[in-house]
Amino acid sequence: MLTAKKTIQKAAQRGRRRLLIDALDARVPISSGLNQLRSSLASGRTVEQLMGDLVKYVRSLKQEHCDVPEPNTDSRNVADELIRSGMLSSRTILFLSVSLSDWKVTGASTGLKEILKDNPFKQLEGRRFIDFVHPRDALKLRCLSSFHGSEGSSSLLNTSYEVYIRTFDSESFECRRCTLVPISVHDYGVVLFNLLLDPAASYIPEPLNVAVLKQLSGIYAFDEIRSSTLPWDLDAKIERLDQDHFGFIPMIGALLHCPQTRKIVQEMSSKFGMQLSRLALRMFQLHLSFLVNEEGFLVMSKHVRLKLPSYMGNFQSMWQKHEQSSIDGNKEDLWLRKEAWNRFYQHKNTRNLEIHLSKFSLRRDGGSVRCSNSESILVNQEGITIWSEFWDESQAKFADVVQYFSKVAGTDDMLYSTELNCNRSVRRTDRGVDALQKTDRFGFLLNQGALILVAPYLT
Repeated sequence: MLTAKKTIQKAAQRGRRRLLIDALDARVPISSGLNQLRSSLASGRTVEQLMGDLVKYVRSLKQEHCDVPEPNTDSRNVADELIRSGMLSSRTILFLSVSLSDWKVTGASTGLKEILKDNPFKQLEGRRFIDFVHPRDALKLRCLSSFHGSEGSSSLLNTSYEVYIRTFDSESFECRRCTLVPISVHDYGVVLFNLLLDPAASYIPEPLNVAVLKQLSGIYAFDEIRSSTLPWDLDAKIERLDQDHFGFIPMIGALLHCPQTRKIVQEMSSKFGMQLSRLALRMFQLHLSFLVNEEGFLVMSKHVRLKLPSYMGNFQSMWQKHEQSSIDGNKEDLWLRKEAWNRFYQHKNTRNLEIHLSKFSLRRDGGSVRCSNSESILVNQEGITIWSEFWDESQAKFADVVQYFSKVAGTDDMLYSTELNCNRSVRRTDRGVDALQKTDRFGFLLNQGALILVAPYLT
């Protein structure tokens, strides 16, 4: 009975949509090229071409000089709201309404909500739309917040904006090219966009086997020359042994927390006349291990150490375990910090010999969830590239960083073998507790949410 009722409702909805499209087709002037082979409309246009012509027509009406008196404000607002409501009810055409000052979503069409329903934030309206955008395109949209007044609105409406957005299922994500076409700008700073989204890719990559995972695992060093300038005082940041800051800064802080290691690095800093943080950056190495757990999900394990370049000496500290994460879209609670967590997703259409991940660092902010850091991580045979958009507390604004890590060596065989053995023995549900019980080769220290391996240093 319910199925039959839904079928009737959907048929009625399709009928109303067809009537609306036919009415618009008869009234909207043709400004695009016709495609008779694909057309389903009397004018010879496709539905997509009709929507494009409608946007151009509405813009031309707003720009034309008109001598007749304008309708009163209340009537115009009611008409605008009716049009907006009609657009946001569409299942096939994607519309997005955002507050331009902070890019928070004020409304989305039914079709767009369906595409973005499985997301790390479990909501769409009220969130920053930029959280769904690839971090390398975040600045492009944030710059649009500077458009104000009639001149700014005119400039905004005369351009379309191409970005890549991330769509999700429960375990993975996909980057899809999206063109944002502004339709209208309201006086109170709300912009309505039409979204032209590329279809989901049909490419199916080969499964990542053990040999490929080991090939992409290895030892990586920070590439200071290729990376963007780090927008903070490193000496101040590395003093904070916590997870409030993103990336490898807490890792360096954890390494220098060992008194013996810190003393040696300080002595070398004085000897070479280098700032402590600058020397630590040049010494920093990351051991990345990729494994597959019993449930078939990718597991990423990070170990870190400080090692002098060969031309400066032979000091190196022992590897310290910093993090282990399942790339399955589930919450990874930061130790002892239930109000903050990470979510990792794997790209479902990653190319061969590549691993493409998205990481979201989330925390409770009153009754909502705030994304303090969004990362896109690409690992291939050349190295690691990390695009990041993060909230900079000191500047009270979002900032962007691109970091590169070059591969300097293959895996540490003993370390990688230990990770393989741990992975076989650790269950997903109580991974943290079992890791402490099973890994008798190392000792761990819990400190303000960071899982840190404490080990002696080598000289």
